[in-house]
Amino acid sequence: MVVLKHSQEDRGLDFYQTPPEATLALIRAELLPHAIWEPSCGLGAIAEILLDAGHAVVATDIEDRGYGFQSGTGDFSADR
Repeated sequence: MVVLKHSQEDRGLDFYQTPPEATLALIRAELLPHAIWEPSCGLGAIAEILLDAGHAVVATDIEDRGYGFQSGTGDFSADR
């Protein structure tokens, strides 16, 4: 099996949307807190499902990708 690895420089600010099935499975399997920070919201794939499930979501990303409920931008890994 060949595993391709791309450097951060090669990837840039690409994002990979989470399929809805993954978030729905997480909601079924885990007791999540009511308030959730989604630090890589992209176009809102995870945030929308969490909102529909009744969670309070703060959605941010490293850049504005056009998600209407995104509340800010920043690099979440720099906030640690």
